[in-house]
Amino acid sequence: MKNHNLLYRCALLILFTPLISCQKNKIKIAGIMEHRDQNFVSFNQIGNPLQELEINDQNQFSFNSDTLKKGYYTINNTLIYLVPGFDLNIRFTEKETIFDGIGSTENNILRKMRSTRKEYSVVFEDKIKMKIDNFKNDLQNTIDDLKKLLQKENLDTDFVATELKKIDMFQKVTMVNYAKKHGVKDSNFNEEMLKIIKLTPERQRKKYDSLKREMFKDQLPKSKRDFIDSLAYVDFKLNDSILFSSGSSAYRKLLNNKLESYSMAIRKNSPRNFKRDDFITNNYFFLKELILDSLTYPPLREYYLYKVTETTIKSTPEYATEFYDYFNKYSSNAINKKRIANIYNNITLTAKGNPSLEFKNYKNAAGGTTSLQDLKGSYVYIDVWATWCGPCLVQIPHLKQLEEEYRNSNVKFVSISVDDIKKQDDWLEMVKNKKLSGIQIMADQALKSDFIKSYNISSIPRFLLIDPEGNIISNDAPKPSSSKLKKLFANNNIKSIIN
Repeated sequence: MKNHNLLYRCALLILFTPLISCQKNKIKIAGIMEHRDQNFVSFNQIGNPLQELEINDQNQFSFNSDTLKKGYYTINNTLIYLVPGFDLNIRFTEKETIFDGIGSTENNILRKMRSTRKEYSVVFEDKIKMKIDNFKNDLQNTIDDLKKLLQKENLDTDFVATELKKIDMFQKVTMVNYAKKHGVKDSNFNEEMLKIIKLTPERQRKKYDSLKREMFKDQLPKSKRDFIDSLAYVDFKLNDSILFSSGSSAYRKLLNNKLESYSMAIRKNSPRNFKRDDFITNNYFFLKELILDSLTYPPLREYYLYKVTETTIKSTPEYATEFYDYFNKYSSNAINKKRIANIYNNITLTAKGNPSLEFKNYKNAAGGTTSLQDLKGSYVYIDVWATWCGPCLVQIPHLKQLEEEYRNSNVKFVSISVDDIKKQDDWLEMVKNKKLSGIQIMADQALKSDFIKSYNISSIPRFLLIDPEGNIISNDAPKPSSSKLKKLFANNNIKSIIN
């Protein structure tokens, strides 16, 4: 009888061992997205998009895997940590992300660390006024608080080791930022630059030099800044797979600085004639000579390949095809290829001669609404700008002059603010105080507005020219300060009062 029971227990153990082992290897996620603007969430590794998880009618999504490896992942822009055996519940509210279930301890620590670093960045502008020794002590207190979070029992050991490495990187980068910004007085720089524009070129140069001296006169000595910077790069690895895949923004900051310094040094000694302000030449060089040749960790390489291509296509549409082809040749990620294709297709849709997508019922500064349809029958020169954008403000006097010069011609000047709708009062105040003319309107969802996205606008200012029939003349028109704009106007029979 005993032998029979023993055999029975052994049989049960053999039967259920694979099931127990399978459960230990499985990763489960159940999520709720309380506020959503799309029908899916993106589940990715940094630099390696994985898949889109569908959100059902109850705002729920789920994910299960027997093969997913331990490590850091993202759901939309939220960083999470997963280990086989985790059964994680996630609730995304409007204000926070709440974790529960198996694996919630590590992820709540991750959330708290992110929150602490964010809080520190908010008060950083005040803290950089401290003397360096006081700043170091204050920063060390924050570092100690972060490390205490990792002293809980039964945490995943790889998680603890990686987070300690990220804390060290955060401390180094914060010191670099302190060294760069301490003593720099730049709060009124944009306002002062607007005043300079009204001066003669000779007085502009003198005033600008005076502003720079005043701005940097209390900055740390260069030798001190360079020393602090050098400490940050002790034992720094260009292709650090752990720091990159764990979402360390501090690591990416130092990596960007390192790549830029490499780029400047190589270009300086290159037989090719690289212009300092030649965006395309520099981006092409950055892509080929640095990203493809220097970055050997595949997700890191893919990440920068995507970022440089996306930025270039959006910012300079005339080079879109060249960079699109280059990306497709070297990218190995199907999801990234699909995203770049969508961006590229938008460029094609907004090519010269195609009908412009319309903006509808945008709030205007006069208290009503304006749609592109209202302006049919006139040429429309559009300035996409924001109150917080320094380069945008620099163009304002030139735009005013242009509006005056073409006041009797068949062209309407429209300025579309992409300020957050919550900043509407700030926008209206600037329109009033700066006496901005033309048609002043505000996009309904800032840079996420359909009209703005249709033109791939991710950096401003950006200028567009549309003909009387609503067709596109230029999806990246010259800025008001450029002599090329008047040539473009003349070529389309838009005449100034001077002519």
